[in-house]
Amino acid sequence: VVVSYDLAGVGSRMNAALIDYAVCFVLILAVVALGASAMPRDMVARARPDEFGGWALAILILAQFVVMWGYYVLFEALADGRTIGKRIMRLRVVRDGGLSVTFGTSAVRNLLRIIDMQPGVTYVVGILTMILNKQGKRLGDIASGTIVVREEVLPPIAAVAAPTPTTTVVRAQAELSEPEFALLERFVERRNDLDAPRRA
Repeated sequence: VVVSYDLAGVGSRMNAALIDYAVCFVLILAVVALGASAMPRDMVARARPDEFGGWALAILILAQFVVMWGYYVLFEALADGRTIGKRIMRLRVVRDGGLSVTFGTSAVRNLLRIIDMQPGVTYVVGILTMILNKQGKRLGDIASGTIVVREEVLPPIAAVAAPTPTTTVVRAQAELSEPEFALLERFVERRNDLDAPRRA
């Protein structure tokens, strides 16, 4: 069986990534706001500015990693390879054989996003890899054995009306009992010995 896919281009994947980053940015802001509101005020007042700034930066980096990595892994594994951005752009992540993405596959794919987005968050490494790879794979796709494909929305197939039968064939069905079957078997054995009127 030959399965063919329409591979997603760099432009559509970048548009999906921008939508996903906007969602992740809102989620990170929500996590930071919740964390700031949960901290006791006297703890913030007693902390030295340089010490507090270091902890705040570490927590922000950790929250950013957890939100972004968790967002992609959960959506790709639970929503059949589609994040919010991919759903809007009609894209989907599938494994090389066309199978659905698993948690392990998505985890590997998105761990290497850190390398693909270098330098900084410009995605130069990922874009160059997609351009040079004939299947449009970035490093995360190569490591996890996945591809990003474009979903084609097909028009609904018109229902085909069932042909109306012109003639109705009724087949008689009967179930023979054991004595009736034995009688029939005896008749078949003796039919050549019977005269024609009796046999009829």
